Amino acid sequence: MNKVNRFFLLLIFFVLFQFSCTDQSDLCGNKGTITDMLGVDACTLVILDDKGDVFVPDNILEFGLAFYDGQKISFSHRLSTENLPCFRGVPVTLICIQPEE
Repeated sequence: MNKVNRFFLLLIFFVLFQFSCTDQSDLCGNKGTITDMLGVDACTLVILDDKGDVFVPDNILEFGLAFYDGQKISFSHRLSTENLPCFRGVPVTLICIQPEE
């Protein structure tokens, strides 16, 4: 491959990479409430978002924060591939979670 082709490939890669990055201000863009469902279908803490959707996080303890029932939060997530025992919502992996002030 000659130098001109390499240059154009690097330029295209760089442009695509720049436009694929997300804005950090949107990182915890969803609003929700922690709900304690301990004792219901092997559930513990789930997230009820402002639209009424229920999310079952598979990694909520990894953030090292203490959450309680009714706590308002900001969060972002992606769908989880984990097989979770709680069937009361959509299994997700949290990317960001922060208590609301």
